[in-house]
Amino acid sequence: MRQLISDLAEWVSMSGKELQRCCQEVYYGLRVGGILHQIEYIQMYADEAGLVLRAGYREAMSLLERVYKEWKMYLLLLYKTGVQGRSARMKELSANGLRLLDIYAEALAGYLRWLRNQVEN
Repeated sequence: MRQLISDLAEWVSMSGKELQRCCQEVYYGLRVGGILHQIEYIQMYADEAGLVLRAGYREAMSLLERVYKEWKMYLLLLYKTGVQGRSARMKELSANGLRLLDIYAEALAGYLRWLRNQVEN
């Protein structure tokens, strides 16, 4: 996923139709089975396992929920940029996507630390 997001920066010279097609493909590829679904699965598991009632759950999930919202907006912006044929924005989209991936890794690590503490206690 990181390589794909990084490669978006190279799309600055794409034509409008090609950019639209490629952005749509990446949008759907990242939306299905990507970060949004991973966070939804984490929330679903936590709910089914009763973790949502444990101390610290809200704090552990807060950064993941922020990433969820920002990633959703990022994907919509990627799609919109493709539809509008604005290839000049692709470097910026690449940089923002990489930043979000780093935040996601940090959020996931924090949640997993909290979860490990729940299992050990």
